[in-house]
Amino acid sequence: TATATVRGLGGYSAFTVQKTFVIAPIKLVAPEAVGGGSGMTWDSPMTLAEATAAMTAGGEIWVKKGVNVCSYPDGAEAFAPTAEVAIRGGFEGAEGAAAERPAEGKSTLDGEDVSDVLTLANTVPVTLERLVITRGHAHGVNKTAAGALTLVDCEINGNGTKLENYNKDNYGRGLYFLGGTTAKPMPALTISRCLFAGNVVSESDFDSKTGALNEYGTALWVRLATLTMTDTTFVTNGIPYEKAASAAFGLSSRAKYEGAILYADQVNMTVERCRFIANRVSCNWLSKDYQQGSLIYISQNNTKTTFQNCLFAGNSVIGPTTKSTAARYFKFAGTNAKQELFDRCTFAYNLMRTQWPLI
Repeated sequence: TATATVRGLGGYSAFTVQKTFVIAPIKLVAPEAVGGGSGMTWDSPMTLAEATAAMTAGGEIWVKKGVNVCSYPDGAEAFAPTAEVAIRGGFEGAEGAAAERPAEGKSTLDGEDVSDVLTLANTVPVTLERLVITRGHAHGVNKTAAGALTLVDCEINGNGTKLENYNKDNYGRGLYFLGGTTAKPMPALTISRCLFAGNVVSESDFDSKTGALNEYGTALWVRLATLTMTDTTFVTNGIPYEKAASAAFGLSSRAKYEGAILYADQVNMTVERCRFIANRVSCNWLSKDYQQGSLIYISQNNTKTTFQNCLFAGNSVIGPTTKSTAARYFKFAGTNAKQELFDRCTFAYNLMRTQWPLI
């Protein structure tokens, strides 16, 4: 904090005004950081783990372009700031202000398939801007607690693809957002000009699985939130292959694969000018009857769901032609889940092999 004193001149010389204000700190992160840097200059950068540990009282973290390794063998420590924080990428390493960054370019945060890339337990707003978040083990971003999260110009790609022998339910391999409790108002998740790509369930993940297989929201899983999403693309998420049923899988008779693109539960949702292209859910690999799957799953108590000016193209839902296999493009369930509006949306070249309807 700092205090500024302003004294008047001339006829106002008897007047004095004081103002106390907070100077938000900035910590600098770069791929070449080896630990122990001050984070105050680009010549002495921090690692991302050091920067988040030092930024609990709020401020900004600037991340230099290149691949910043964010793998933690013992699991990523949850980042729980007490004041608003922004993590911004796209820096060349010479800027003194965020506005000096080149217009294009992002910084990569790489979990190396070892751990989640970012683990957030924020009760205050956090902004992620111009970041590529990739190769998270279970999640690219794992966000809990009641704070808001904003993503701008980010790419969430290639997360969860090496999740083998992970014998429990899986949620949100790309982005997992748990808003906290049912208390109102619910926290905001705002996504703008982002890309979700290649967040998939691997074939080896299935081969190593026993018991029930329940997969929810492979690209994006959201619960207890207000979701506003604009100008964002989802491409090649879900299950990218088809495998013949095999009793060797040992899966239970109630396996579910809901929301290859999006799973939303107790969410007020507005989606505008978004593109959903070449995403896939296949129920044909399951060995038992009565399997369930969907590309977009809207669960209970969603009081508002609106899709406006969106494109749905080249997506596929593949299931055996048995009546007990409930594979659908959209699935709406629960008390208020069917209060949906599709306004000026385009559906083109979407494929289905199932006895169930599109919605």
